[in-house]
Amino acid sequence: MNDDDLMKVKICFIGDAGVGKTSLIKRFVLDVFDDRYIATIGTKVTKKIVEVNDQGTNVKVMMLVWDIMGQKGF
Repeated sequence: MNDDDLMKVKICFIGDAGVGKTSLIKRFVLDVFDDRYIATIGTKVTKKIVEVNDQGTNVKVMMLVWDIMGQKGF
């Protein structure tokens, strides 16, 4: 199955700096947790493919997860 056959969704994490947006994304996408704080500079996009059940049919969904830095003014 190539990327054209997948349902695609975009998820943007926004919020104040230092609240854990990047930690949540790393835990969901990579299944890792790092308790060190490293500020996100700019925007980082990661991809995860998940399988969901839609009324008895399994559907593969490509999630583009956007990590948007939380500093004021951006």
